Amino acid sequence: MITKVTVPKIDANIEEVTIGTWLVSEGSLVKKGDPLVEMITDKAVFEFESPATGSLRRIVAREKSVLPIGYVV
Repeated sequence: MITKVTVPKIDANIEEVTIGTWLVSEGSLVKKGDPLVEMITDKAVFEFESPATGSLRRIVAREKSVLPIGYVV
C-alpha cells in the first residue's frame, strides 16, 4: 500500500515549512517512526518521522523548497 507523506499541520499559526536536509534517499527502506526529513518553520527545526514502514519511492519536494501545509513531500 502506498502512503503519501504530506506536510503536517504543526501549529495553528504555521502555514508553510521549508524542507531542510533529507535524511534518507530514494529507494531506502524505512520503518514507521524513522526520521525522514528536516522541516523548518519560523519557530523551529524538527525531524519529520515516517508515518509507515516501507521504502521511500520518490522525493517530490527538494531541499530548500517552501511548501504549504498538506503538500506531498
